[in-house]
Amino acid sequence: FSNLESAQDVDFNFYAYNTNGSDTYVKTVPVDDNGGENSVQVDIPVISANCDSDIEIPIQIGSTDEMGIISFQFDLYYDVNYSTPFEAESIIDLNESIITGDWQVLANTDLLGIVSIAGFSATPLSGSGTLLKLMFHTSSFEGASDLILSNFLFNNGTPSANITNGGLVVTCGLCGDADEDGNVYAFDASKTLQAAIGLITLTPQGENNADVDMGGTVSAFDAALILRYVIGLPEPVPTCFDVPLMPEGLSKVNGINMDVLPLKYENNKRQTVVELGLNGISSSDNIYSLQMDVELSNEGNLSISEIPEEYVSVIKEEDGTHYKIGIISAEGLSTDNIKLQLTYPINSTEVISFTNIKINDRQIENVTGIGINESTNIVEYRLVGCYPNPFNPTTSIVYEIPEKNKVRIEIYDMLGRKVNSLVNATVPKGRYEIKWNGRDSQGNKLSSGIYIAVMKTGNYQHSIKMNLLK
Repeated sequence: FSNLESAQDVDFNFYAYNTNGSDTYVKTVPVDDNGGENSVQVDIPVISANCDSDIEIPIQIGSTDEMGIISFQFDLYYDVNYSTPFEAESIIDLNESIITGDWQVLANTDLLGIVSIAGFSATPLSGSGTLLKLMFHTSSFEGASDLILSNFLFNNGTPSANITNGGLVVTCGLCGDADEDGNVYAFDASKTLQAAIGLITLTPQGENNADVDMGGTVSAFDAALILRYVIGLPEPVPTCFDVPLMPEGLSKVNGINMDVLPLKYENNKRQTVVELGLNGISSSDNIYSLQMDVELSNEGNLSISEIPEEYVSVIKEEDGTHYKIGIISAEGLSTDNIKLQLTYPINSTEVISFTNIKINDRQIENVTGIGINESTNIVEYRLVGCYPNPFNPTTSIVYEIPEKNKVRIEIYDMLGRKVNSLVNATVPKGRYEIKWNGRDSQGNKLSSGIYIAVMKTGNYQHSIKMNLLK
């Protein structure tokens, strides 16, 4: 069944036996083929993994809203030649799961080739996404096998489960060999960095090789780890390289955040050139990679204008308002040595935001709503207002600050719940505009009604009401 993509009208014979080697038997596994309005989609993806590595097998689930699901159970059939489950006490991972509250989830791994899972609660499931993840360890040799869900039951059979099965592909490539030439060089670190921000696409084997921290994705941090390996430095985290670890690891990374400041303005007849400085990361913090997305409010040109020779950097322009940046250093990087240059038409305003910021393997707080402005006649803090108001779907919030300071602008609903954070940055003196599109911090559209914009900076705090129409 190595090419099976979905379960439809097929039965499988699995050979299974107890861990003590007795009671060998053949079990015929019926594969469910349900659908319709009163059904829930259940999927397992096809997973690519390196040999001899820990992997997560996610059980993905469609919408469970108003289905009244208070229990589920299923068997997962796997090929013992290519993977081994963790022990029952540690096989279940509920991180990023839709399972919350008082749910109890149990596992049985006594039979080789079969993992049995059951969960129950008094609180029905809601939402969609990852039901749970199962932890396995791959074999030390290459191969492919199917992952088959069987006997899947929600409640007493209602709703039914519409199952799409997946598989596992195990490959034993060379750790760090992103270009698959049989060697690991600094060139592989460069290729990995380019792949991390989307400048190039690696082959599936190249991606597996480049994912040296075994995190499941190719990142700038992987590129930094490859570079450290090439020059013979110990690694700060466990990798697929057989090398010593740094004694202190990444303990200094916790609590670090980045800030962005406009440093210098230059105007000519057609355009404004702004130098941006990055703050908050020191070379003593054991930071070896910085990866981030940059969004401009209006079309402009962004480049890396200053960076030490020993750093490796790449930048990708998605379009005139969206950029991706990756920077690595084998011996640690400092943002004090990094400058960006933004060029945009003169007499226009620009607001820049830095999102999806990752230092090493950690995602840190976004830096949003940085206004690029040279105003000199601002004498007090002021949340001016928003326009239009009422609005649908977007409004612009205007504020002024008379000196460089930390500014936060957050959106709350009428129940006092924070729904979004628009500005969280240190900004220089000036008048600024930040757009809000009527969505929460997860990108979901909010219902119509009154919302409150709150500006906080120093001892100043002020709020305004905004009326979102539908």
